[in-house]
Amino acid sequence: MPHRLLRNLLVVIAWSIAAASCEPSGRRTEVPDNPFFDDATGDVSLDAISDGAGDSWERPYPEFEPQSCSPLFNQDELVIYEIEIEPHVWLALQDRWLNWSTYYDQGQDPKDWHPLLEFRYKTQTIHDASIRLKGNVQNWHSSPDKMQFTFSFREEDSNGRFMGLRKVHLDAPHNDPTMIRERLAASFLAEFQVPTPCVNSAALYVNGEYYGLFSNVEFVDKEFLKRNFGQYSNGNLYKYDEKKTNESSPDTSDLDAFMSEMTSDEAEELLDVEMLLRFLAGEAIMPQNDGYFVGGTNFYVYHHPAWGMVMIPWDMDYSFETAPVDADPVSYEVPWGLGKWPAFRAVMADPVHVSRYKMLLAEGVDLYGVDSLRRRIDGFVEQTAAYVEEDQNKPFSTVDHLIQLELLRIYVDDRREFLVQWLRDEGIEIGHQELVSGGWSILFGYARMTWQAAQDDCVRKGGELFVPGNQGEQDEIAAHAMGLVKDNWWIGANRHLVPGTWTDATGSVLNFTAWGPDQPNGTEEQQCVVLDTGMGGLWNDKECDGYSLPYICRRPVPTKQ
Repeated sequence: MPHRLLRNLLVVIAWSIAAASCEPSGRRTEVPDNPFFDDATGDVSLDAISDGAGDSWERPYPEFEPQSCSPLFNQDELVIYEIEIEPHVWLALQDRWLNWSTYYDQGQDPKDWHPLLEFRYKTQTIHDASIRLKGNVQNWHSSPDKMQFTFSFREEDSNGRFMGLRKVHLDAPHNDPTMIRERLAASFLAEFQVPTPCVNSAALYVNGEYYGLFSNVEFVDKEFLKRNFGQYSNGNLYKYDEKKTNESSPDTSDLDAFMSEMTSDEAEELLDVEMLLRFLAGEAIMPQNDGYFVGGTNFYVYHHPAWGMVMIPWDMDYSFETAPVDADPVSYEVPWGLGKWPAFRAVMADPVHVSRYKMLLAEGVDLYGVDSLRRRIDGFVEQTAAYVEEDQNKPFSTVDHLIQLELLRIYVDDRREFLVQWLRDEGIEIGHQELVSGGWSILFGYARMTWQAAQDDCVRKGGELFVPGNQGEQDEIAAHAMGLVKDNWWIGANRHLVPGTWTDATGSVLNFTAWGPDQPNGTEEQQCVVLDTGMGGLWNDKECDGYSLPYICRRPVPTKQ
């Protein structure tokens, strides 16, 4: 065994013992202070990171489990912002938008901050908000009548927040006549468990007059990091190559290493390969035609103190039908980009990582279902249609908007069909993977559902949620599940069919269990069971309707016709 691997395994054992000593709780156990993380410097010992694909241990750190978005990003309502601004300040913004190059020639920043008299959302009004222009200045001429804005709540008071946020973006790019691409992309990636800014739609009123419809976008800043990474939110954040947190330290060696050529082994020490592969798969599926996957520069990189470098998508308005429908989910790149990035090339040089990437593509394509995305599109359109029609400043007609929406609907249908066939050519079927064992067909379903929805789907497939009946079945099924999707998996064990008694999905009392350490430990609300990836596939009790997870069915082997 290589010395580095032995050292890492000893680290993992020590960390596992520390974590096991924590008091179990109803949901996820709080992680103790990481002994390999230096709170003062924000550095992490790379010895604590995996030494190669295929190792049987799980990373000894909390899994990605973001908090909910701020109420400002509620998907069920169209947000309405009202601002009051001095007329001369508004004219100054318009002048900067139209004549930005003059300001640069004079050594001035056309994106400087300006005070608002009032910023209103529903019944809440604040008087110390600020406004500036946003976006690529070279594109401003393409939308002369409709500016884009960033609102800040901390320019006058560094501790200022509005509903938990420092800033919000109002985005209305000239190259998105659908007006929902960014929102659609963000909702897909968030569901795919990629750390993603929250996005919904917002109408802006300026001095009492309707100005236009925008994508309302969460700012990627320290508040975003806290929402997504909790106590692990004090690392370095970069927007492409620009440092956005811990700016007082000139050290950018972490980013320099991430942007440099590396081997697969070095990638495993520098970053969280699982999260990188999931991010790449999400961008490749849509595709995000200006992001990291295609060689673009619209992305953030965060140095997570425990996981290493983590990718965050950004500026996703150039997604979906802007790319060829047959864009290859491995090799596709844009001609104006910088080519495939070093971390991508490194992980794709390892056959084990490539195999895992394809399984993540399968999981993502299952979420990219035509019905799911079309319902989402139709819901967004219904919510915004009246505001689109009344938006007199948009740089395209309402007819063009409606045509592009239909092209988007057609594209997601055709894109999924292409990806399903691409994966089938790779020997992977979408929806589930089948394992025939002991005369049974074991189906590993990728679609994320609550326990009851998973059981209903198993019944439709001619079976039930599976419960291992002995140690051999437990070991085989857990190992297979953990190799497909590194997440918890629903099984049929439960105690709600026969209150207080653990049974299978048909109500039969269990003759075998494989509980993890100190399990079951839940309250009366935790009535269902998962194979817990953090426990190596051992059982953990969970709330039946509190999680959407992949699941395992068992049915008789179908008879061939």
